[in-house]
Amino acid sequence: MNTDFTNKLSLNEILRIFIPGLYLTMMMDILFSQHFITRYNFEIEDSYKTVIFIIICILTGLTISSLDIPKLFFFKNILPINQLKKELPKINELEYINLYFQFYDKNISSEFKNKTELNNGYYLLCANLSILSFLITIISLIIYLKLNGIIIINSIIFLLSLIASITLFRKKVLENFNRQTNLFKKSEEYKKIKSQL
Repeated sequence: MNTDFTNKLSLNEILRIFIPGLYLTMMMDILFSQHFITRYNFEIEDSYKTVIFIIICILTGLTISSLDIPKLFFFKNILPINQLKKELPKINELEYINLYFQFYDKNISSEFKNKTELNNGYYLLCANLSILSFLITIISLIIYLKLNGIIIINSIIFLLSLIASITLFRKKVLENFNRQTNLFKKSEEYKKIKSQL
């Protein structure tokens, strides 16, 4: 029996789920729940608060991660599969997807796959944080109607995470996907696809 936890869930995935969930839960706690607890005399023991907080963090993080909002836009267009779809529209999509993954499994080194996954994970983490911090900044402005510490902190998190996500996308993610596409175009699998035209 394999007990290696990293094979089941990588640290990268844990961070990608937990950090945005923790951030959003903390901000919502600051913005809303303190008022709710005071107004409705809602009291629970501290140990329960901790458990509830952790559960909400995980569920919120899983929801944010499953939405894959950063992948909906330009990320999707640069995936090697989608680049090939644009270049070879006459080829059966299922066929070249299968050929691409045959190539990927056989010819891409595990080090390069890990590097790609890591860079994609960091990009998604930063992109999700920039989206969340932007939304929380807007909500904070609506609630407080003036500049305060929460808005300043969220604005700083927004700027830093936006810069990080753009940099990671341009310098790492895009570079990795272009490299994979170029390697595929030199492969036997790609020659099979081209021969069908």
